[in-house]
Amino acid sequence: MTCIDMEFFGHIWTGELAGAIWQKSRKHLASCGDCRARFEKLAAARVQTEEVLGMLAPADNVAINPAMAYGPIYESICSRS
Repeated sequence: MTCIDMEFFGHIWTGELAGAIWQKSRKHLASCGDCRARFEKLAAARVQTEEVLGMLAPADNVAINPAMAYGPIYESICSRS
Protein backbone atom coordinates (compact mmCIF):
# COMPACT_ATOMS: atom_id res chain seq x y z
CA MET A 1 0.00 0.00 0.00
CA THR A 2 1.24 3.47 -0.81
CA CYS A 3 1.22 6.13 1.87
CA ILE A 4 -2.13 7.44 3.03
CA ASP A 5 -3.15 10.86 1.70
CA MET A 6 -5.05 13.48 3.69
CA GLU A 7 -8.36 12.73 1.98
CA PHE A 8 -8.07 9.08 2.92
CA PHE A 9 -7.58 10.09 6.58
CA GLY A 10 -10.94 11.81 6.31
CA HIS A 11 -12.54 8.52 5.29
CA ILE A 12 -10.99 6.90 8.35
CA TRP A 13 -12.47 9.58 10.65
CA THR A 14 -15.94 9.34 9.17
CA GLY A 15 -16.01 5.56 9.40
CA GLU A 16 -16.41 5.14 5.66
CA LEU A 17 -13.77 2.40 5.49
CA ALA A 18 -14.72 -1.19 6.12
CA GLY A 19 -13.52 -4.70 5.56
CA ALA A 20 -10.32 -5.36 3.67
CA ILE A 21 -9.60 -1.68 2.97
CA TRP A 22 -9.83 -0.83 6.68
CA GLN A 23 -7.57 -3.76 7.61
CA LYS A 24 -5.03 -2.83 4.94
CA SER A 25 -5.02 0.77 6.18
CA ARG A 26 -4.50 -0.32 9.79
CA LYS A 27 -1.57 -2.51 8.76
CA HIS A 28 -0.04 0.37 6.81
CA LEU A 29 -0.40 2.75 9.78
CA ALA A 30 1.30 0.17 11.97
CA SER A 31 4.26 -0.15 9.61
CA CYS A 32 4.70 3.41 8.25
CA GLY A 33 6.10 5.93 10.71
CA ASP A 34 5.32 8.92 8.49
CA CYS A 35 1.65 8.03 8.06
CA ARG A 36 1.32 7.11 11.73
CA ALA A 37 2.81 10.48 12.76
CA ARG A 38 0.39 12.36 10.47
CA PHE A 39 -2.52 10.27 11.75
CA GLU A 40 -1.57 10.96 15.38
CA LYS A 41 -1.19 14.69 14.67
CA LEU A 42 -4.65 14.80 13.09
CA ALA A 43 -6.09 12.72 15.93
CA ALA A 44 -4.73 15.20 18.48
CA ALA A 45 -6.16 18.13 16.49
CA ARG A 46 -9.51 16.38 16.33
CA VAL A 47 -9.58 15.84 20.10
CA GLN A 48 -8.74 19.51 20.68
CA THR A 49 -11.45 20.56 18.24
CA GLU A 50 -14.04 18.36 19.93
CA GLU A 51 -13.08 19.81 23.33
CA VAL A 52 -13.51 23.37 22.06
CA LEU A 53 -16.80 22.52 20.38
CA GLY A 54 -17.99 20.98 23.62
CA MET A 55 -17.41 24.31 25.35
CA LEU A 56 -19.38 26.11 22.63
CA ALA A 57 -22.55 24.04 22.98
CA PRO A 58 -25.64 26.03 22.01
CA ALA A 59 -27.80 27.49 24.77
CA ASP A 60 -30.74 25.22 23.91
CA ASN A 61 -28.55 22.15 24.60
CA VAL A 62 -28.70 20.84 21.04
CA ALA A 63 -25.94 18.30 20.62
CA ILE A 64 -23.13 19.18 18.23
CA ASN A 65 -21.99 16.46 15.87
CA PRO A 66 -18.18 16.67 16.19
CA ALA A 67 -17.61 14.86 12.89
CA MET A 68 -19.70 17.43 11.01
CA ALA A 69 -18.15 20.36 12.86
CA TYR A 70 -14.64 19.04 12.25
CA GLY A 71 -15.19 18.87 8.48
CA PRO A 72 -14.31 22.51 7.67
CA ILE A 73 -11.28 22.35 9.95
CA TYR A 74 -10.14 19.12 8.31
CA GLU A 75 -10.52 20.68 4.86
CA SER A 76 -8.46 23.66 6.00
CA ILE A 77 -5.70 21.34 7.23
CA CYS A 78 -5.77 19.35 3.98
CA SER A 79 -5.51 22.48 1.86
CA ARG A 80 -2.29 23.43 3.66
CA SER A 81 -0.58 20.09 2.98
